[in-house]
Amino acid sequence: YISATALVLSIILSFRQKGYIEDFAPFVVIFVPSMMVIFFHAYRVRLKECRRNYNIFAYFVLFFLFLNVLFTFVNKPLYLILDKPTKHFANEYHFAKELANELKLRGVENIVTSDKVLALRLRFYKIGDKEDYFLSSHEFYNYDEKIVITYFGK
Repeated sequence: YISATALVLSIILSFRQKGYIEDFAPFVVIFVPSMMVIFFHAYRVRLKECRRNYNIFAYFVLFFLFLNVLFTFVNKPLYLILDKPTKHFANEYHFAKELANELKLRGVENIVTSDKVLALRLRFYKIGDKEDYFLSSHEFYNYDEKIVITYFGK
């Protein structure tokens, strides 16, 4: 009950304000084995003829868990389906990683940018914040180089 309450509370908070699932995930993860024990206990008590609803529920949950894992590990082809690639759930993570890789390919190890969040994320990929180059998401008239990040032509 604790994990279900934590999950429902995090979902409700995420609608009203920006509640992070990471705050509630430990409660959910800790009690997953307990939820499985309760489910299998209720499943074993039933006669085989009466397990149909439990089987449907179990297959339904397993299907969506498999789908979730599949989309987590193989999510770049989703860019082909979406009209706006910026709506992809992992776009921000892909963008920072690909930008850091492209900067390293061009020999850029230090940048300055007005976007402090992007600078912090690039620091994770070993791109420093010294004044060697200036990086902006806005297009200028007199820029030296332009970096375009695309997936599958989008």
